[in-house]
Amino acid sequence: MFTDRHEAGRVLAQRMNAYKGKDKTIILGLARGGVVVASDLAKELHLPLNVVVPRKIGAPGNPEFAIGAILENGEGVFSQAVIKMLGVSPDYLAKEIEKEKARAHQRLALYRQATPLPDMKGYTVILVDDGIATGSTMLAAIKAMRKEQVAHVVVAVPVAATDSLRLVEDVADEVFCLHDNEHFMSVSLYYDNFGQTEDAEVIQLLKEGQPKETSHGAS
Repeated sequence: MFTDRHEAGRVLAQRMNAYKGKDKTIILGLARGGVVVASDLAKELHLPLNVVVPRKIGAPGNPEFAIGAILENGEGVFSQAVIKMLGVSPDYLAKEIEKEKARAHQRLALYRQATPLPDMKGYTVILVDDGIATGSTMLAAIKAMRKEQVAHVVVAVPVAATDSLRLVEDVADEVFCLHDNEHFMSVSLYYDNFGQTEDAEVIQLLKEGQPKETSHGAS
């Protein structure tokens, strides 16, 4: 479907011309892969780039299966039905939240050296990821934006599972998704090149994504 995350960002931009150069608008990539998509989107739309670091909370014995997700403050969204079905204990949940919160803080300490986050109250925020599978990390990011009192939350993704996309559409103000699939298997299947994004690449993209002469309200 896409050569890589960079191409996905450029294709997304073609659908989002209404946001090109828009005042008080910022693009936030979900670390780490989402930042790559977001970087090309930001370039094409002439908007500043920044980052958020949601962390997935995995199921006991199956860390890749998300039962929820948090932001660095520990707040997040959880699938209570799945937690109940799997019999996940409150103790396990509390320990995983603290562990992932610490990892989010470590990542942010690296990333914020390149890009401090502005006060986003009253902003339009465009949240970008390389795809939506369960939707947990995107839902956590949207929840965090509401707490920041942003004016408008836009979600932009190349691909998504249809059911998860509907959950996101229920809480975001606007959603751009190029392809969704009811029988979604994995985000990686939609990319020819889906290598892991390293911290050094995220930091470099964030530095490149800072406004030079005009800040479009993000100074």
